[in-house]
Amino acid sequence: MSEAQQPTVVQSPEGVERTPTGEIVDQTGKTEATTSTTPEPVKTEAETDTTKTTEPGKTEPAKGDKSLLNDKDAAGAPEKYADFKVPDGYELDKAVAEKISPMFKEMNLSQDQAQKLVDFYVAETKESQERPFKAYTDLRKEWRDSVASGPLGDKLSDVKVTVSRVIDSLPADVAKGFREAMDLTGAGDNPFFIQAIYAWAQKLAPGTHVPAGGVSKFANAVDGKPRSAGSALYPNLP
Repeated sequence: MSEAQQPTVVQSPEGVERTPTGEIVDQTGKTEATTSTTPEPVKTEAETDTTKTTEPGKTEPAKGDKSLLNDKDAAGAPEKYADFKVPDGYELDKAVAEKISPMFKEMNLSQDQAQKLVDFYVAETKESQERPFKAYTDLRKEWRDSVASGPLGDKLSDVKVTVSRVIDSLPADVAKGFREAMDLTGAGDNPFFIQAIYAWAQKLAPGTHVPAGGVSKFANAVDGKPRSAGSALYPNLP
């Protein structure tokens, strides 16, 4: 290299020869790049601890808080569910219990969580079972109220006696079965059923005995007209 081509050497204060661009000149005349030796600023503990930084408007989580996935105290599905509790007078079907237990376990429900679902199932089942019976009892009450306020209400006692006499004239097993059917179906409370049975009973009811020393009221004149022998014997026939 000629003198014209030799790089200008600058004597630095620390006694090291450098080129105008800051490169150190070695003894062979070659240069080497230097790296920045500027020290980085020392960070404080608050700046280096990223776990303590919080976003504006959010509170810093307390130390020791467990994440949802790391909460070992959370209850899960037991190895085997204990017998579920049901109200007095109600029995949980064993077949149902055998079906729902694996489902609860698959959903990882605790005993308490599973019991809540059983309570809901029992309540809904009881209500669905009682709903038709309540509708049936409400209907019978409506019929009875209609009879009491209808044309037969004032003479209901006489109606019962007349109808009962006709039923008793039937064979014993038929009479018994007929009464049971009226109670089971509620037909004995229906106002139209009662009116129909009473109308038939008035025609079919056997005559009553004449008290000794008295005269049958059916032998007396009605509306100024004497009764015939036939109407006296069978007063309910047309």
